Amino acid sequence: MIKIKIQEYTLEIYKNEDYLEEYVLNSFRDILLRIHEVSQRDFLIKEEIYIEFFFYNENINDLKDGIIAIFKETLGDLKSIDYIENNQINSIYKKNQKKNNLKKNKNLIGILLGVIIFSGEFFLYKNYKETIKTIDKLEADILEIDNNIALIRGEIDKLREKESMSKELLEKLRIDKKILKDLEGIFDRIPETVKLLKIEYIVDKYLIEGITENIDDIDIYILNLENKFQQVYIDYLMPKGGQVKFQLDLKS
Repeated sequence: MIKIKIQEYTLEIYKNEDYLEEYVLNSFRDILLRIHEVSQRDFLIKEEIYIEFFFYNENINDLKDGIIAIFKETLGDLKSIDYIENNQINSIYKKNQKKNNLKKNKNLIGILLGVIIFSGEFFLYKNYKETIKTIDKLEADILEIDNNIALIRGEIDKLREKESMSKELLEKLRIDKKILKDLEGIFDRIPETVKLLKIEYIVDKYLIEGITENIDDIDIYILNLENKFQQVYIDYLMPKGGQVKFQLDLKS
């Protein structure tokens, strides 16, 4: 079932109570124009059609006859057309109704249809051209916006990459600077009898191996290191050719 609801300013179309579409109305001629346009739609074929009016006008009967003529011409034999006027159903057309009901205003309907078809085609063509222009402009604007977004995203990615590289470089410089300072502390005021053989750095920790000819000089060296490092541990390993081998564990 197709229901067409005509109010003073709108024409609404429903199928089995489901809303399909809506047109804005300006005049009786506009109503006939929209009805003629709707009558071309495939979904009307072999459907019961109900038309609702929600306003009164002295020319309402002419409008009804015009609408019936439009459906009759475009769809041929209809199963039924009913009018619902202010929610009071008044059946005005059935399949077996006499054909004379439509012949009364045949000449008037022909003129109206000619005017409607010409006006409708002109209006639709003009509206189509304006719509195409609007769509083309919107597509161009959207393309420009997309391009700008892509450029901005590219710049953001570059800035993030630079920021990441800067952080890594600063961290490396910080570590290198700290290691350099620690090494200066390790070699500062080292006794001549103490020789360092190996220095290994492992995350804020230094493992140092060395030898000394005088074990008392190691004590002097450790006192100096304790002023520069948080923790200082020493292990004496074994004598080596009259010298003492040692291992230092320093935490900066």
